[in-house]
Amino acid sequence: MEEKLLKPPLVVFEVISPSTREKDEKLKKEIYEREGISYLVLVYPDLKKAKIYRLTDNGYRKIFDAVKDKFAF
Repeated sequence: MEEKLLKPPLVVFEVISPSTREKDEKLKKEIYEREGISYLVLVYPDLKKAKIYRLTDNGYRKIFDAVKDKFAF
């Protein structure tokens, strides 16, 4: 029996690599937005940082740039 998600996850962590950066930042972001993912975290291991977005009525809005700080969902 195939199990399906009944609702989207609260948060998605997308690890960004230099070779797929454009696809990850644009295409995947649009997909997650369309699917109703409340939070999107783009993780940049090469830069040692992350960008946190929250879904609003007008799409994703960046709410936090993380370098060494902590963030609670």
